[in-house]
Amino acid sequence: MSDNDGTSLSSKISFLFDTVLGPNDELFTPRTLAAHIQERFDVKISHTYLWQLRTGERDNPTKQHIEVLSRAFGVMPAYFFADDEAYLARVRNQVQALQAMKTTKVDALQARVLELNDAEPEVRDRIAQLINLALNLHRDGGRDEED
Repeated sequence: MSDNDGTSLSSKISFLFDTVLGPNDELFTPRTLAAHIQERFDVKISHTYLWQLRTGERDNPTKQHIEVLSRAFGVMPAYFFADDEAYLARVRNQVQALQAMKTTKVDALQARVLELNDAEPEVRDRIAQLINLALNLHRDGGRDEED
């Protein structure tokens, strides 16, 4: 399992850090995630350890750490153990769609996202790209990258 194929623990955790918004609608940093976990779940985990998991310097978290990371990021614990690329792509698309809904506060989209489970992977990937484009435009105040 290489770090570049998306199935390593560090790549899974990095994806979540790069995608999931915290309670303040900002991406977590190791420091803010450690504080969130302490406050919300009463579990102590250092920001240094989270950084090490993200960078691959550590790759064998405890059961408690997997459970609290899954709760904090909103994924099932199985996500951290999966090596099936199709499954990981589905989970990542779902996480991206949910974050898009959270950011844009579009509730009507939520029901439609559930229908994507049966869609072809190419369709889900294209929808995720469109959602990311919409998010980027929203964050940039509606300005296109070419502006």
